[in-house]
Amino acid sequence: MATRGRSSLLTSRWLLRIFFALVVSGLLVLAFFATNVLSH
Repeated sequence: MATRGRSSLLTSRWLLRIFFALVVSGLLVLAFFATNVLSH
């Protein structure tokens, strides 16, 4: 039971990390496109 809880916590932490990475990359891409549109 304890090991299961620990593994689920690890998976949730990894999911959070992946979600955060995706959000950050998305914001960077949006900023890049915004700067391109504004520069033109």
